[in-house]
Amino acid sequence: MTRDFSISDALRLTFSLLSRDSGLLPPVGAAWFGAIVILSAVVQSGMPFGATVVSLLVGSFFSAMLTYSAVGRYTPGLNEAASVAARAYGLVLVVSAISFVAAMIGLVFLIIPGLVIMVLFALVVPIVMAERPGIVETFRRSVDLVWPSILPILGFAVIIGLPAFIVLGLGSAIVEAFIPGLIGVSLSGGLQAAAGGILSIYASAAAYLTLTGGRRPADVAGTFD
Repeated sequence: MTRDFSISDALRLTFSLLSRDSGLLPPVGAAWFGAIVILSAVVQSGMPFGATVVSLLVGSFFSAMLTYSAVGRYTPGLNEAASVAARAYGLVLVVSAISFVAAMIGLVFLIIPGLVIMVLFALVVPIVMAERPGIVETFRRSVDLVWPSILPILGFAVIIGLPAFIVLGLGSAIVEAFIPGLIGVSLSGGLQAAAGGILSIYASAAAYLTLTGGRRPADVAGTFD
């Protein structure tokens, strides 16, 4: 059953989940940042779209870890979160890649369709981690949840995403100004991927929980047994 979407409720829940998981976020964020920096520096100079591929491959794993915590409404240990993420990784990677490609195609041809696709598919990772349907059903479920409330969810995304985009953009510009070349680009890429990714994950999880009323921790914990 889909509930009405409240922007204020989703905002409160986003920051409540971030606060609750404050012990998990520093090590996960540091690992995410480090992995992006190292791998981007290795592949960026010789692989077309290398930074994008690295971000998708690395981000899918950490997205699975943190979404597992967020949608279950309790904070697991690092080992538990990593173990579940490893089992969910393939499915999360596939749905994330499909979402990214679909959104990019929409943005290339007309900006509005790309934004609509991004919003409609915003819940695919929380759905995978909480419900584990098949790939097609994951996208159908996301569209079914989002579509009746697409305008308030879009507003929620703008409220969460626009300030973060500005702050992270300025931070990246400063990093690249003081550390020019490949190292600076890799550092700024790591900053954007980890910090922006964490906020996006918790916003998506909060939107999912707001629309569905949440799932018991035992349900989520058993999803990938």
